[in-house]
Parts: sequence; structure tokens; C-alpha cells
Amino acid sequence: MLWPFKPRKPASPCFSVGQYNIDATIDGLLGLKLLSRDECSALNLEMTFEGQQLWHCPEVRFMDLQWNTILGTVNRAIFKISIQWEGFRHEAGEACRDIAIYCTKHYGKQKDISFQGRDLTVWDASNGNIVFDMVNMGSESLLNVTLTSRKVPLFRRI
Repeated sequence: MLWPFKPRKPASPCFSVGQYNIDATIDGLLGLKLLSRDECSALNLEMTFEGQQLWHCPEVRFMDLQWNTILGTVNRAIFKISIQWEGFRHEAGEACRDIAIYCTKHYGKQKDISFQGRDLTVWDASNGNIVFDMVNMGSESLLNVTLTSRKVPLFRRI
């Protein structure tokens, strides 16, 4: 590009969530427990992949909060990290602001989409994407952050 325009800096890879990273293997991670069949069916998954497993993980500290954590793996490589936090609305508002600032700084402008009646905020990373949403329930809120690998289209659906 010609001056005064600057080329856009490429997006960073998805951030780590605790000890978990997109596309890393789960080998050597402690405290993982497979979700039961009932738990998997309760998730009402739209698609599954050959070699896929879903794992409960120890809680992680993220944005100064403790988050429930589930990993999705294909052949032991992490393709999805889903974290969820439930708590007071004022804490959720602060975390929401911090997540938006961090992600905008590292991944650029967000995309706001609606999916199954939920308003989601999405950022594209170099190795996947980050999806964020917040649901208010009276004086409490539920925050969801999901990181998904860019490799998903390569997986064999079953």
C-alpha cells in the first residue's frame, strides 16, 4: 500500500486459556475427564468428527475469574476450548469489557452475529476464531468464550 496507509498487522493466534492451547495435544495434561454420553447428548451437538472426544477440565483462571472448562479434541489435539463463568452482573460487565478490549487489540474489529437467537461477538485469529457472548439473568450473568481451530474444516464428519 502507498503512504499514508499502513498494511494491517496480521491477527495473533488464539490466546492460551490456562494451560490449554488450540491445536496442542492433551498428552500430559492432568485432571481431564471424558464427558458422559448423557452429557454429550445434552449438548445437542450439530456435528461430530471422527476421533472426537469432549473433556471436563480443571477450572482455569482467565480475566481474573475462575471458569468452568471443556475441551473438544480430535485424535487428542485440541480443536475447541469452551469456558463458562456464572456470577454477579457487575463482575461480568467488567470481564466483558476486558475481553472486548483484549480481543480488539490482538485480533482487530469484531463481527457481531446472531446465531440460534443469541447475539455473539466473533474475532478472527490466525489459527481459528474466538466467540464471546453474555447472558444476563436478573442480578447474575453467564459468560461464554469459545476458541475454535481453523483446522475444523479438515476433520471428517460423522
